[in-house]
Amino acid sequence: MRLADFILASREPILAEWEAFARTCAPASGTMDIAALRDHAGEMLAVIAAADAFELAVAAALVAGVAEGPQLAAVFQVRHREAPEALRTQLFTTAASVKMSAFALGSAGAGAVAVHSVTACPARRGGRSGAHSSRTSAP
Repeated sequence: MRLADFILASREPILAEWEAFARTCAPASGTMDIAALRDHAGEMLAVIAAADAFELAVAAALVAGVAEGPQLAAVFQVRHREAPEALRTQLFTTAASVKMSAFALGSAGAGAVAVHSVTACPARRGGRSGAHSSRTSAP
C-alpha cells in the first residue's frame, strides 16, 4: 500500500490520535477546542498524500515560478529605473542583505514562538512521547 493510500484510508484515526496526543501538551492545549487541537492536521495530511504524486509537485513548482517570476522581474526593473547609476550595485546588494536578514530574523522569531505551540510538545520531551516514539531502549 502506498503512503498516500494509507493516509487517505486512515485519515480520521490518525487525526483522532493526533488530537489525543495534542491534549497532553499542557499548558498550550488547556483551553483549545477540537479544531484548535487538530490545527490544520487534516489539511496537512491531504497535502502529504497529494505530494506523493510527482506530477503534482512539478505543477506546484511551476505555479510558484509563474507567480514569482513577474513580481521579481518588476522589482528588478523598478530598482534599475529608480536607483542612481552610481549606487545601483550597492542598492541591489543591500536589498538582498536586508531580505536575507529579515528571513533569518523571522526564522528565529518563529523558533521562539514554536516552543509555546502544541506541535512543539514532542521537542520539549526530547522526541519521546510513549507510543509516538520510534526509539527503542538499549538492552
